[in-house]
Amino acid sequence: LHKTYQCRVHGEAYAANEESLIQELIVDLDRVDVALADLEVRRMLAGEMDNKDCYLTINSGAGGTEACDWAQMLSRMYQRWAAKRGWKVEVVDFVDIFFEQ
Repeated sequence: LHKTYQCRVHGEAYAANEESLIQELIVDLDRVDVALADLEVRRMLAGEMDNKDCYLTINSGAGGTEACDWAQMLSRMYQRWAAKRGWKVEVVDFVDIFFEQ
């Protein structure tokens, strides 16, 4: 929707030779996109139990060093994602595995 609308508005503003209007509209549309994405997450997490705590378990499995690295990256990604939303994050348990080569 955003790109379609942006192209249509850009074409109309371009035809009217309004470059400053084009830039202003693009900035406004980007803000609307961010706000809509936030509202979508809030709508998905608006159920009766969605304000409760949860546990997330990440297991690297039997993939060796690379799988452990991937599990750590995934954990950091989720922690940052939650922190950006103002949610409290606590690592309850972490097992650091060392592989000898």
